[in-house]
Amino acid sequence: MKGDEVQRIVDFVRANGWEYDNKDEYMHFYKKDSVGIDIGEDEVVFIDDTGDFAHIPLNFYAVVGFVYVKRLLLPVIPDNI
Repeated sequence: MKGDEVQRIVDFVRANGWEYDNKDEYMHFYKKDSVGIDIGEDEVVFIDDTGDFAHIPLNFYAVVGFVYVKRLLLPVIPDNI
């Protein structure tokens, strides 16, 4: 179950221009002139120049809503997710 949710979030992040960086405890994604996103087993963390500023539960709709409300972008949701 969690694997499916992680994959949906990864697909969403990539579809919106973030690129995979590396993996340790979290999968790291970056996008030029935007925040970094770390995806873990239980949460998604948003990181800016000052550090992490949001910890969102591992939930596709919570992540999409947060990205939209914080105006990080106008989300693109691919048909396959």
